[in-house]
Amino acid sequence: LIKMGNSNNPQKLEDQENNNSNNGKYDTRKIYWDRDGNLRYGVSIRKRDEELITVLMTDSHKDTDITRLWLIVPSRWIRQWLTFVHLKTGKEPGKITMRSLLVEDPTAPGGLRPNKNLMAPNADETSDEAPGHYRRITYEAWCQLVLLYGTDGPAIAVRGIPFDDVTRWRLFKDPTNIDINLLPEPVIPVEEPPVEEKRGPLGALFGK
Repeated sequence: LIKMGNSNNPQKLEDQENNNSNNGKYDTRKIYWDRDGNLRYGVSIRKRDEELITVLMTDSHKDTDITRLWLIVPSRWIRQWLTFVHLKTGKEPGKITMRSLLVEDPTAPGGLRPNKNLMAPNADETSDEAPGHYRRITYEAWCQLVLLYGTDGPAIAVRGIPFDDVTRWRLFKDPTNIDINLLPEPVIPVEEPPVEEKRGPLGALFGK
């Protein structure tokens, strides 16, 4: 005698149908290597390694162009994303939490402006010590992250240096449509020529 179970339980019937549709197989998109080299089965179908490499290849702070366009991203969100894709722990970071860097201001365009009390990142932006409230990334890296996760608010853009002067930041409702002509010009440092020391006759003769 084969016991078929209670066919009047809709939840059991749904579970049985799901098991039959999967044929007992795992969704290979959810399998990944953890940082210790062990295979894991998670809940995300994201290709974490490819995602990490793609973003890192488009982001560089070694560019000598001091007029370059930068996008501002919350440090907390960046840490959550790196924990997810690099350390392969935790949950997906979700949408980029741009509103965490903004405050409501009825006099500002769109009713929002950057928070003036934000802490700037450490001079060494690759260090986790004193990361501040935000980080800067290239426009290309920003577009990749927006494509992958989206945002909960407008983009914050700044052109060149100083990038940590919030009065130079501008907000854009369309996060990937940044009009560089609406951004303040970079503050180009002026290098003064070295002052040549005056030397007397003997000094010129003996090289002093």
